[in-house]
Amino acid sequence: MLKKFYPNSFYFLIILLIINTSSCGPSKGYLAGASAYQDKEQLWDPAYRIYHLSDNVTRFYFIIPPGDILYVRNPNTYKFEASAEISYKIISSKNTPIETGTVKIDKSEDKIPIEALIGYFDIDIPNGDYYFAKVIMDDKLRKKQFTEILTINKTNNSSQENFIITDTTNRVIFLDYINPNEKIKISSERIMASKLFITKYNLDDSFPIPIYIEKEIKKNRIKMDTSFSVLSDQYITLKEKGIYLISKDSASSVGLSLFNFYDGYPLIAQKENMAPPMRYITSDEEFKSLEIGSESSKLKTEQLWTTMSSSLPTTEKQLVTYYKRVQYSNIYYTSDKEGWKTDRGLVYTIFGPPSNIYKNTKEEKWGYGLENSTLEFNFTFIKNRNILSDNDFVLIRDRNKKEIWQKAVEYWRKGKVFGEAEIIRLQEEVDRQRNNQNNYWYPSYRGY
Repeated sequence: MLKKFYPNSFYFLIILLIINTSSCGPSKGYLAGASAYQDKEQLWDPAYRIYHLSDNVTRFYFIIPPGDILYVRNPNTYKFEASAEISYKIISSKNTPIETGTVKIDKSEDKIPIEALIGYFDIDIPNGDYYFAKVIMDDKLRKKQFTEILTINKTNNSSQENFIITDTTNRVIFLDYINPNEKIKISSERIMASKLFITKYNLDDSFPIPIYIEKEIKKNRIKMDTSFSVLSDQYITLKEKGIYLISKDSASSVGLSLFNFYDGYPLIAQKENMAPPMRYITSDEEFKSLEIGSESSKLKTEQLWTTMSSSLPTTEKQLVTYYKRVQYSNIYYTSDKEGWKTDRGLVYTIFGPPSNIYKNTKEEKWGYGLENSTLEFNFTFIKNRNILSDNDFVLIRDRNKKEIWQKAVEYWRKGKVFGEAEIIRLQEEVDRQRNNQNNYWYPSYRGY
């Protein structure tokens, strides 16, 4: 079924990077090839926000960053034109097809836009079940696709998809991260209440354990701080750091979670945010010496980076790559903690984008380098039940990955960027010597 595209507005994306660089987000599908999770173009992918208008109708808001849709000048009209399609397939929890359709997007502009394109389309989805949506944005001129697998909860009118967030210009906010001074309005078509109930939880500042330590991971119990109510549809500011659960009443334990980590999140917008992600490549003593929170922390962090390489260009390359990965993790892997502090953020920061990814609603499997190598670089993440986040995945840890982890950390500490090229080189070396039990390349580093 062909649906009409309704433009909502244009939204200017201001990307405050600590370094002048860019990267591209993931192509998350059930199956994705080598193009998945690459960081060569820009940081943002097309994104979607699901909003239930009624028991039978669900609205899909979408945002397409300017770098993800190609504009080409028409030689006859001298206009810059873009052509894309968003196709979708909705499946019930019992694997029953519900709806398929296509939304056409044709744009003609006097000049190439620097703003993201925002719009929406409505789909008839019955109440009372969980659904999965496979959504593909196809740029016809560039011949590039972005695939996303979305979960839809229409079992009740209390889930996060029954809320929509807008700013003071009535633009839809696609991310669940809020800044301390940002005014937002939380609305709902299905919750007929004059007030909304908000519970504030303290942030989880713990770090994930290394990938090779096999033990049961007990999630830190996030402590409730305060609770209060606000009038529906009024503009509010959530100034204090924390996680805010918005629900229809005080008896409800589900709702919309909003995260206030620091001003500028999910980007490393301030130099004082540079020190904490160093935890993965520093020893306990080195990390303690950074004196996080002190006036000297920024300088100490910069000095530590310079000691890891022999030249300024090498240091700059390290900084660019490392903090791009941290920012990327914040955007895509945030759960009830900052994205780089999650298990997926841990793996992505150190190893970079996987070569292949398999994803469904219960797990993600990442593969690095050569698929049939003796030295396997594979990671499996299992979805974890979490009332504050639907994006919480736990890594299945493996003691056999200790040497892999140490090798990657050693690369970083020697001023080198660890990624797919290094992984393939190691795999080829191990394959050549797979009968040699002397694993001479294993380092002796015993840090984190």
